Amino acid sequence: MIGKLRAWLAQRRAWRRRRRKRNKKYARWLAAHPGQSYAQFYVEETRRQIDAGMMTYSNIGLDVDIGFMKSRAQRILEAFKRAGCQPHHVVVDYGCGSLWIGEAFMDYLEPGNYVGLDVADGFYVEALTRFPEDYVAERRPMLRVISPDSLREVRDRKPDFILSTGVLMHVPPEDMTNYFVGLTAVALPHTRIEIGYQATLFSGWEPPRFWRHSRFAIGSALATLGYRARYSAGHRILTATRGFALVRR
Repeated sequence: MIGKLRAWLAQRRAWRRRRRKRNKKYARWLAAHPGQSYAQFYVEETRRQIDAGMMTYSNIGLDVDIGFMKSRAQRILEAFKRAGCQPHHVVVDYGCGSLWIGEAFMDYLEPGNYVGLDVADGFYVEALTRFPEDYVAERRPMLRVISPDSLREVRDRKPDFILSTGVLMHVPPEDMTNYFVGLTAVALPHTRIEIGYQATLFSGWEPPRFWRHSRFAIGSALATLGYRARYSAGHRILTATRGFALVRR
């Protein structure tokens, strides 16, 4: 028992050291990039780690388990179909990354009806190199960097569905409200919103680069926006995975 306690305390000390080191790195980056966000820092840092060979499995970049990513995307698409998604609907992929999910939706939706949004364009620009030029020209995905102008442009498309999966775990607590502000800014009363994220009992940092968010913290961030989180299967689209739907109060 004492041995387990010592191991746990040692792990906590190591985590604190890693967090202090990361916070210092972020502070230096922010000083050199005033006005930018942690999300943009995360993208640059992840790109650096991938290029340096420090990250070999991720859902962003081209160095991934392609079979796994494609099968995962198909499972997500099938769940949306069961929820009523049809080819004429407009689907927003909020935090689209390297378009692994986007590829499945581009194949299914009518041309131009897949919308991918992200905090930076690096990964989806890289992803486009996977596809033949005539495929991109035919499917006409709408890909944008998140900004007030792009959010208004997407809202004008009257989205039927918004999906954001594997994104919230990269958002620090202080940025969580901004994440939900951008996501809900493109939603209309008829829009169904699905968030793929496993809420936890307590909020905190999960080394090396993830964040835990409690249901209470998520609910507090949404309350000011007129939304609430619904975790039950009756509200969900991706019922086979952990997450929640956003519904208007």
